[in-house]
Amino acid sequence: MSSAEEGNMAYAVIFGCIVVLGLPLNAASLWILIQRHRLKSPSAVIMINLALADLLLVLSLPMRVYYYATGIWSLGVFACICISSLFTNNIRASAIFITVIGVDRLLAVVFPLSSRHLRNTTNSWRACGLIWISLVASPQ
Repeated sequence: MSSAEEGNMAYAVIFGCIVVLGLPLNAASLWILIQRHRLKSPSAVIMINLALADLLLVLSLPMRVYYYATGIWSLGVFACICISSLFTNNIRASAIFITVIGVDRLLAVVFPLSSRHLRNTTNSWRACGLIWISLVASPQ
């Protein structure tokens, strides 16, 4: 086995482990966030979007596992573009939502009174919608 084939097999194993752990755990976290928090706080709205981005990322990985394990892509060019876009956009979305959670916490802790009008669920939904739209509209 060449070093390139070993590297591809390592990717397949790592991505496979991420799918096995990530799919049920992200689905459970999304379910719990929706059922328990019911979108009452701005943080819950952002965390739901983070869990959704992570779940979509995990759903794009089985095709990559198959490709890295076999070295064959049999789904066509359009599927390759869609799955690659799903993968990269959801990595970006996860990083952006984690950053937004950090900014939300900063506003809540450092400026609790002056940020009350900014930190509401409506603005959180607007910010999340803007993030999703900008990710979908951005070129790869």
